[in-house]
Amino acid sequence: MLDKIREYIKFNNLINDGDKVLVGVSGGADSMCLLSVLLDFSIDVCVVHINHMLRGKDAEEDQLYVENFCRDKGIKCYSFSYDVDKIAKEKKISCEEAGRMVRYEAFNNVLKEEGCQKIAVAHNADDNAETILHNLFRGTGLKGLVGIAPKRDVIIRPLLETTRAEIESYLKAKNIEFRSDATNFEDIYTRNKIRNAVLTYAKENINVNVSGHITNTGKMLGEIDDFIEIEGNKAYCTTVSETDNGILILDEGFEELHIVIKRYIVRTVLSKVSGSLKDITHRHIEDVLGLFNNQVSKNVNLPYDMVARRTYDGVVVEKIIVNNVSNATYDEIKVCRFGEFLLGPNGKKLVVSPFSKEEWETKENKYEEKMYTKWLDCDILERNLVIRTRRPKDYIVVDGNGSKKKLKDYFIDLKIPKNDRDSVLLLADGEEILWVIGYRINYNYKITKETKNIVEFRYIE
Repeated sequence: MLDKIREYIKFNNLINDGDKVLVGVSGGADSMCLLSVLLDFSIDVCVVHINHMLRGKDAEEDQLYVENFCRDKGIKCYSFSYDVDKIAKEKKISCEEAGRMVRYEAFNNVLKEEGCQKIAVAHNADDNAETILHNLFRGTGLKGLVGIAPKRDVIIRPLLETTRAEIESYLKAKNIEFRSDATNFEDIYTRNKIRNAVLTYAKENINVNVSGHITNTGKMLGEIDDFIEIEGNKAYCTTVSETDNGILILDEGFEELHIVIKRYIVRTVLSKVSGSLKDITHRHIEDVLGLFNNQVSKNVNLPYDMVARRTYDGVVVEKIIVNNVSNATYDEIKVCRFGEFLLGPNGKKLVVSPFSKEEWETKENKYEEKMYTKWLDCDILERNLVIRTRRPKDYIVVDGNGSKKKLKDYFIDLKIPKNDRDSVLLLADGEEILWVIGYRINYNYKITKETKNIVEFRYIE
């Protein structure tokens, strides 16, 4: 087993000569094996133990055991206690997430203090098999089937190809005791059910080395995923246009790609726009791909306040953002995409939304005048739109002949009191007014039967 672990460390470049390694040790079989193996390899180590304060006296005895073991071996040991249940409730997250958060916070603090280069954790082959099956059962992409990585930044997993049976055999031969967490044998978590029921049954009735086979399959899928990433990045560079307002996947070139590469590109775009893939599912990716078969202005809503919209050139993915303005000066509230734009601290806002041509065609009151909801040509979002108050040279087009009227004269026609004119909000592009909010819109942007793309502007007080 030691030779296998040594080769695994070398092949994955987990530890370099002269590295000092911080080892996370719970007192269980896996972490005690990890610590002992690194000592067998004469690697300079220090230990961090976390008491999650979830198991009362058992947790205290775990901590004491680890501290005594380290003292006997002359290893520097840092122990931390966190009320994980309380932290989870305060942050409205699961105990598992809270525990992971405090563990790595402690690890990183000690890493800096001790000048360590790596953080070693004790995930093994059975853990990896559980992870792969867990991801498979709940629905995942290729990356989820790859399983746990040998290393991530400074975090390393030297036992990732070592089975639990090998670990226990090693500890027995070395006469090393370990602590058992009774909750691992309770089927209260999905992972425990996979470990205690699914994998146990498979080992006893199908193949004793099932964890190793699942892990090896994960490795092969990882190699395939690497290849897709290389080819996908090449295609991304030629079919995607990134702007400040979003990311456009171009029709040209994209339709000829293999569906696997298409999905990679869409997934990459969603990741870049949202900053996360945690809640992005296969269904979301398929919804975006489906837009390529739809007509212009069709859109789908996505997690993380994103919207994907069909355009003439392809599909654009944008983030619906909320612009917060701390005071009521309306000089620079830019309206460059869909979303909500807060107009000062009094709760007023402008909501900008895509509006499908199909909805417009069937809308019975589409030509009815509404003071605070207007529909304009969608392509105006390509212009430099802002919400602001009036300026000296402002004008609005009032008829089909292109006749321009000074905004000042328009206000006089409406008999708006002089003292109120500076507070009327305007949707403007330079000196041209597209909408006097609460009143009329620019004639050039009225919706007609010839309009192809529509955007709804809704003012809310």
